[in-house]
Amino acid sequence: MIARRFAVLVLAATAFAPALWAAEIHIAIPKPPAYYDPRRAADSVTHGVISQVYESSLLYTSSQPNGAPNLLTGVRRVDPKTYVGTVVPNIQFSDGSPLTAAAMVQWLATVPDISSRASVSAGRGPKGETVTFHLKEPDQYFATLLMMNYSAIAKETAKGVFVGTGPFVLASHDDKQIVLTKNPHFHDAGLPKTDRLVFQVYPAEADGTNPKLMAAISRGEVDFTESVPISSLPQVQTMKGVKAVVLDSKNTGWVSFNTRKAPVNDVRLRRALAYLLPSQAIVKQLYPVGTRVATSFLPPALASQIHGVDFDMHAKFDPALGKSELSAMGYTAARKLKLVLLVPWASRPYCNNPILFGEIVKKSFEDTGMVEVKVNHPRTGDEYFQDLLGGKFEIAANGWIADGPNPVDFVEANFESSKINCLSNCNNMAQWANPKVDAAIRQIRATGTPAGFQTIVDEIRREVPLLPIVHGPGVMVFSTRIHGVEPSVFSYLSFRAAYVAGS
Repeated sequence: MIARRFAVLVLAATAFAPALWAAEIHIAIPKPPAYYDPRRAADSVTHGVISQVYESSLLYTSSQPNGAPNLLTGVRRVDPKTYVGTVVPNIQFSDGSPLTAAAMVQWLATVPDISSRASVSAGRGPKGETVTFHLKEPDQYFATLLMMNYSAIAKETAKGVFVGTGPFVLASHDDKQIVLTKNPHFHDAGLPKTDRLVFQVYPAEADGTNPKLMAAISRGEVDFTESVPISSLPQVQTMKGVKAVVLDSKNTGWVSFNTRKAPVNDVRLRRALAYLLPSQAIVKQLYPVGTRVATSFLPPALASQIHGVDFDMHAKFDPALGKSELSAMGYTAARKLKLVLLVPWASRPYCNNPILFGEIVKKSFEDTGMVEVKVNHPRTGDEYFQDLLGGKFEIAANGWIADGPNPVDFVEANFESSKINCLSNCNNMAQWANPKVDAAIRQIRATGTPAGFQTIVDEIRREVPLLPIVHGPGVMVFSTRIHGVEPSVFSYLSFRAAYVAGS
């Protein structure tokens, strides 16, 4: 999603920088994109890059959280199972071909989260070409899916080669640097204001720190980044020529239990292990500032929208009880429970220091004398996500950063059974299938009432597929030279109106 309607000056100070940068913006990321096909994009880094190339049909903005016009002038709900949108005229793909209703329909038919919910057809209305969504089931929130990056419109011009309608075009790219250049056919006159976006990869260290990135920021070589660990925020705040913005948490970090793998497929064991997880200690040691211990799976920015539901997991840290439960299941010093703990490859907003996280959890479990933990710390983001997807763990440090402001999208991505064994808009890494939860999600979408949320909470308390640990804030760092971008909790920054000044 790209909040592009509200471009504001982030800072109006100036700083010295090479003259070459007047034509380009330098953005630091911790890893290269996993995919350049928007349908397959799964992680926030990938979305942050490709959202400059591909545009969604509607946009999230603070004033229109249900979707502002973008490629569609809007989406009208005809009845509970029919939505109609009108295509904005005179928009072109970056190769110069026109964006038509037929082109949108052809692409959307290949987008899993759209095609699984609706058939799509092209037509013509009194105000121009139309796209009609014929839903399989009623969904009052369907229009919000058209704001998501994984629903962005693209066209495949050759096998594995895609073009979009966004302000930039994918140019040279490898594992170290991704260059986007100005789209000569972009539909907003005078935009983009810069010729190039240069995404430079600064891999984090194993402990989640990123000294190379911090050094580059201090030298004035980075115009924007979201890759600064929260623990490094005090250091950034002492640097000249940059400004840090801390956003409200839109994520939850948790420990996922692999519900399809013995022995953690036993709910009694999951409950015993949950007693041994020291959430308070983890948050205190991993996050020096700006973080809350999670009592709910929903981030505060989402849970606050729903009234009359008790989202608290009522979990408690009780090592004595956990040890007693393990003993009752037959685990002893001679017959230890053996677990693989998967941790992220680098710092994430919901796991600031993967190495330290692994050490704390390992110690807490092994202090019982009945558990042996092997910590798996993948080298790359791709390895981490593939291990998650393949279920190569008993327990995993995992979490989810909300793609949008709709709570039902969040619970669906993490708990609906159709979200098992996939990555794009999918995070059911516990591989948890619960018919009551699936029905509750359908009920929420069909009626818009919150009762289904309480069912989901109750089932998670009962079956313990995961245990919430932390709500981590987002950190954005801007150089004083960059203008024309707006920080947003629920959208990826658009650099369509961004420019650098002061060189």
